[in-house]
Amino acid sequence: MKRVFTMAVFFLALGASYGCARLKRGNPVKANTNKIVYCDYSNSGLAIHTTVEIYRDSLVWDYEEMRNDCHLRDVVKYNPKDYDNLIATLSQIAFSAKDSNDYSSGGDGYSYSFSIGEKRYLSFNDTFKLSGDIDKLKTVISMFIKEHPTDAETLFRELAESPHENAQLGEFVNLPKELEKYRIK
Repeated sequence: MKRVFTMAVFFLALGASYGCARLKRGNPVKANTNKIVYCDYSNSGLAIHTTVEIYRDSLVWDYEEMRNDCHLRDVVKYNPKDYDNLIATLSQIAFSAKDSNDYSSGGDGYSYSFSIGEKRYLSFNDTFKLSGDIDKLKTVISMFIKEHPTDAETLFRELAESPHENAQLGEFVNLPKELEKYRIK
């Protein structure tokens, strides 16, 4: 594995030195990253947008149904060592992201961004040309989010799976009372 990683770094450096590739390198995610943002959005027919902000000591879950009066936000605190382990793992994943300059709109998609302080140093979305172990990076972040759910997210998922007016879509026309304390007005 270490040899493969070393060879990958060598070939990326060689390609860059010859001007073969103009890639934004996320190889690796920087060890002093203090914020990761993951966004997931649906097509305009559903218009559902979820943003997860991951910090060293907390995760912020923000969910919004643009067509309904449903905008929820909650925070969960966790041991900072969990975040340190996440960054240590991510910083070992070799990948690259090249902007394909696709400015089309509509459809569902995702985006990721990584920041140090207030400055974002890497971001990419589903329109970028991605290579390397990008699926591993996505899986590691996804697992971290699943392992650190907020109370609102857990409750929302339970209620969304129970019968209600728009259950086939998983959205709420009328927000259940149990979720009111998480509503953003």
